[in-house]
Amino acid sequence: MAIATQKTVPVQLQAIGNVQSGSTVQITPQASGQIVGVYFKKGQEVKKGQLLFTLDVRHQEKIVDILRQDPNIDALNSTVGASGPNASVNSGRITIRLKPREQRQLNAEQIIAELTPKLRRTPGIQAFMRAPAAIPIGGQQTNSQYQFTLQSLNLQDLHQLCTPIVR
Repeated sequence: MAIATQKTVPVQLQAIGNVQSGSTVQITPQASGQIVGVYFKKGQEVKKGQLLFTLDVRHQEKIVDILRQDPNIDALNSTVGASGPNASVNSGRITIRLKPREQRQLNAEQIIAELTPKLRRTPGIQAFMRAPAAIPIGGQQTNSQYQFTLQSLNLQDLHQLCTPIVR
């Protein structure tokens, strides 16, 4: 005969399964180019705006070389990466100052039409040119040719005006 005693019996569960993250982010570049620097490790948590990669700037330098050969251009400024109006590390911006109108035969739109085919032949980069509006209206830097801002002290009126525009 045996004496029964009360004890806690351990409960163990064993299972086979997959572990997945609660959220994932797909990183896609807006510019093509060779990555020359990686600033994170696989699985590392990153913050919004954190530098992840740097791209080879030689492609943008080729665009700058083409622009510098144009007799209508007085000066230019080239930036690559997230700074100023560039929201992304994989984009760049080139600001061009044309010579005064009396020192050139073409207007801005004609210069763009002349340069665009030359820039499109540059491998590894896509360049888009646009002449800024004579009177800029709007509140943010954008690649769009036109933008506008609607403002009202009355939210209901603003919604009423926006609905036909959005359609």
